[in-house]
Amino acid sequence: LRFAMLPGYAGKLDELDLDDVERVLQGLDQTCSELDGDFLIAEKTAAAAVQDHVEISARLVGIEDQIAAVLAENREERDRVAAMTKVQLNEVKALKSNPPVVVRRAMESVWVVLHCARWQKGESALKAL
Repeated sequence: LRFAMLPGYAGKLDELDLDDVERVLQGLDQTCSELDGDFLIAEKTAAAAVQDHVEISARLVGIEDQIAAVLAENREERDRVAAMTKVQLNEVKALKSNPPVVVRRAMESVWVVLHCARWQKGESALKAL
């Protein structure tokens, strides 16, 4: 049996006296304690990694479910648009240039609210409309 891996003990076991054996045992005990500490740290890190993996996996499943729902909704909407006739499409196009009066007034009101900074100067700017 050789102690090549222990510093200072490259000889055989038979050549060691009691003091040398005690020093070897103390060195081994210290190395064992250090390894125990390293093992505990590694064990805690591994447990934290497992917990992170579980949480990320659960979030991933939720995101995949959301993606599947959006894809299904997208397919349904695509099918509804594909089912529209030319007459219906022309009606939608006509709304852009000539919407009903109620819709036009609502759109104008929204535009005025969104661009109200133009009329901060006072009443004269409003009369210029």
